[in-house]
Amino acid sequence: MSTPIDHPFHPSSPIPSPSPPTRHPLPHFPSLGTLTQNLDRTPMTIPHQDLTYQIIGAAMRVHRKTPRGLREKHYQRALTHELQRIGLTAIEEYSVQVHDTENQWLGNLYLDHWVNDCIVIEDKAFTRNLGNKELAQIIAYLAATQAPVGLLFNFGRSRLEYKRILPPKTVTDWQSKIVPYLSKPNTIE
Repeated sequence: MSTPIDHPFHPSSPIPSPSPPTRHPLPHFPSLGTLTQNLDRTPMTIPHQDLTYQIIGAAMRVHRKTPRGLREKHYQRALTHELQRIGLTAIEEYSVQVHDTENQWLGNLYLDHWVNDCIVIEDKAFTRNLGNKELAQIIAYLAATQAPVGLLFNFGRSRLEYKRILPPKTVTDWQSKIVPYLSKPNTIE
């Protein structure tokens, strides 16, 4: 009589019984509560969060209803109309006089929208992504207006691009950085 060959692929080999799966310990991940406690700071709150949420929704509706390829001014007018339609106070081309630290007049800023006396909105109609230049512009506007939050919209792309911007903790020398965005009438001397 022959004995079975102990080889895993031989047909006469005994079939081993399945062994229970080996349990490997899972890595320990701290809970979200532990993570926020370890940051040694309170969670950041966004000023006027509900209001900025409404404005972003209005911008999305404008983007959906208007064709691509229009000029910035057309999107600006459409957004003003939509913001006013939902009951917000939206002033288009809001003028802000800018002075230096010695109270010397530098010129005027014209914000695309000033909403509910607290939010700066800047509209763009670029086919490219928003960049650092546009972020610098809205940060300068936040410094000049002391607004707690700003919104930057780009209506020129297939999907609305938007950014909610908070002012930096410290703003120094913003008057020199705002010069490219100032409008100053030509004066005859």
